[in-house]
Amino acid sequence: MICVLLGVICHGIYNIFYSYAVTIAGVSISAVLLNIAPVFTLLFSVLFFSEKITAWKVIAIVINILGCILAATGGRFHTAAFSLIGILFGLGAGLCYAMTAILGRFASDRTDPFVMSLYSYAAAALLLLFWSLFKNGSAIRFTSGSSRILLWGFLFALIPTAIAYILYYAGIQKVRESSKVPVIASVETVVAAVIGILVYKEKLNFFSLLGVALVLISIVLMNRRQRTQM
Repeated sequence: MICVLLGVICHGIYNIFYSYAVTIAGVSISAVLLNIAPVFTLLFSVLFFSEKITAWKVIAIVINILGCILAATGGRFHTAAFSLIGILFGLGAGLCYAMTAILGRFASDRTDPFVMSLYSYAAAALLLLFWSLFKNGSAIRFTSGSSRILLWGFLFALIPTAIAYILYYAGIQKVRESSKVPVIASVETVVAAVIGILVYKEKLNFFSLLGVALVLISIVLMNRRQRTQM
């Protein structure tokens, strides 16, 4: 239970940190900093679970981070507003995201994924509510367009949030090496790129496509040793 509570607190703090990183440093830089999480996860996995740092893991993580950077920015760093505070928030979000995988691993043998997801989003909602009230000094006001916002908010909370993290926590129970989790989960970068092309008709440049390819390669490399042992 303690691990679950710590995990949900980390998840709530992650949401706050990432939101501020996006606001201050921009979406691209925030996405890059968030994808530093595999490095934190690898270090924590060695510390808490005595996992071995292998050459394949290091190569896969380096390729993964490079791929996420290229996929998120398209190689255009000059358009991003670099801010020390924004970078610190982004790194904090990556750290909390990494801790979600670690603490989820601790609690995975005793806790149902649905329970973990319920606690996670209850805690995240409370933290965000308190933080919003602290920053704005007033309650959220509803306007004439609130019904549409609530509809999209509900869909956002249901599909890419609740369902996604139920599957995420269920996956943690199956993947016994926590250092692999963020790398495998980074396939979201590939999915986002594909959706951008198919739905929003976005055009990806060479660097973005190279980044997507590197993310896929890193996932294959991270699972290579596991397949060899079977």
